Amino acid sequence: MKNMSNLDGTRVIVEASEEPTIKALIDWGFDPIPVEFRNNYMYGGSFHCANVGIRRAGTLKTCFRK
Repeated sequence: MKNMSNLDGTRVIVEASEEPTIKALIDWGFDPIPVEFRNNYMYGGSFHCANVGIRRAGTLKTCFRK
């Protein structure tokens, strides 16, 4: 699975060119949001790596379904 970022329990931001990943996410009941981001790879990653915070406010939450 490629690098992606969850917005909530169903919406997932994924690289637009990752068509097999997008199809799999749809099959699994997710709502993928394709975005062109491939040019960022040379700087050290994609969506998840580009927005991982060092500090977060609030309480621990999960984006996984129960």
